[in-house]
Amino acid sequence: IYLIYKTIKHIQNKTFHHKNIIIDKKDSNNSLNNLKSIKKVEEFVKIDENDLLDKNTIITLQAIEKDKPTYTSAMDLAKYYFEKKDYKNSAKWSLIATNRMPKNDEAWILYANSKIKLNQKGVAKKALKIYLLKYNSQKVINLLNSL
Repeated sequence: IYLIYKTIKHIQNKTFHHKNIIIDKKDSNNSLNNLKSIKKVEEFVKIDENDLLDKNTIITLQAIEKDKPTYTSAMDLAKYYFEKKDYKNSAKWSLIATNRMPKNDEAWILYANSKIKLNQKGVAKKALKIYLLKYNSQKVINLLNSL
């Protein structure tokens, strides 16, 4: 019974947010009277789930990178930033990935694509040519030819 009582008290004291109106159950008499004058109450403000997921995703990716820096963790960050159109950070993390695993062309291609988006085609071409001096990749050749 005590648990039910505490739960009800918690619910009664809970604060609800509605657009620019904050309804606190403690002041419910005044707030509810004000709300009665509003003809249509729109739905309560909800946290944008995509923003919350993005914040959790980047925090998680950064924690993984800090805990155990690997090629994959750097590439995950580079891809995340590229998807978010943060090409400067995408180039930074793809470059870190190229240093960790130089033979893998995926990081080089992402680096080049980030530089292209930053209007630095010359830098992108140079990076792809450097890769081709040591390694062979048809994907890199195709990207270089398309520039």
